[in-house]
Amino acid sequence: MRGLENIIEIGPRKPRVIIYDVDKGRMPKEELIECLLIQNTELGLTDADHSSMSPLLKLGPRSSDTVHWVVEVSPSVFKKIENKALYIGMMRCRCKAHSTLPQCFNCQQYGHTAIRCERKTPVCRNCAGAHDSRNCKEDGVRCVNCKGPHKASSAACKARSQASRNLLRRTDFDSS
Repeated sequence: MRGLENIIEIGPRKPRVIIYDVDKGRMPKEELIECLLIQNTELGLTDADHSSMSPLLKLGPRSSDTVHWVVEVSPSVFKKIENKALYIGMMRCRCKAHSTLPQCFNCQQYGHTAIRCERKTPVCRNCAGAHDSRNCKEDGVRCVNCKGPHKASSAACKARSQASRNLLRRTDFDSS
């Protein structure tokens, strides 16, 4: 078949959790998972679970003494820790499902961020014009994704809703 050589199959996505209020100064990425295992024995996490947890990124205000870790986990770990209080260091931290949809600040599309964007020229988040959103001088708003009368970052965007549903559908919450 012609034209199919560039198709990339997207497999199931592992669930992600966000762990709130982890002590910023004392918890490097490498120790986060160790602390989860050692300090939360009542959750039944095993050594096999250790290799299925991967801290991805830190979120939160830079001025805060704490950070929020986004961690990719296996479906079995997700079931054990979602909506639980976790002890990490001297902190009791909340853990919730994390299903935030990434949006590119360059092209305004969903599913990737600007650092991985292949588009050379920016698209305005406000008016869908071919300029950086910070330099927009247009009065009206128009979504580049669904052509609706709102910004590309709007929660009312139909394309955003569809992308969120696709993300959740691709996430494997049930495997053993």
